Amino acid sequence: MPANTLSSSHLEKALEVARAEREIATARLCRLYRDAFEDGDRAIRTHGKLIAERGVDATIRILEQDDGLFGRSWHFGWMRGGMLAQGNREEALASLRELPEAVREHHSLFVREKDLERAYEAAREREGRQHIRAAKLERLEPDRERDR
Repeated sequence: MPANTLSSSHLEKALEVARAEREIATARLCRLYRDAFEDGDRAIRTHGKLIAERGVDATIRILEQDDGLFGRSWHFGWMRGGMLAQGNREEALASLRELPEAVREHHSLFVREKDLERAYEAAREREGRQHIRAAKLERLEPDRERDR
């Protein structure tokens, strides 16, 4: 059944599930940034700026570059080679390798959530119009019980 014919209650349930999935993906993305970089919170803010300035695809390409961090071919605030977590470099690199897929997953869930929000609002408007139309028809139709 197409999304535009679903009831608002079905869409609302799907929207709640999508929000929960997106929140889980956001938590994973934040955890990976905090594990990979010395100051993870600043790296997360830099990630947000990078997404806003260059877009999701460009950010993923940058994160996938093999020489990006240690070859110093890019510098984005707190997302650079010298700022990798100092504790366990192997764990930091493992988190860094997971970041592109985490960004993809987060973005796809974000888009799905926004699509469901639009569909939910459209369904609520449609149901509201149907309710108003039914109320008008009730007022226009003579009461058959009274006419007898």
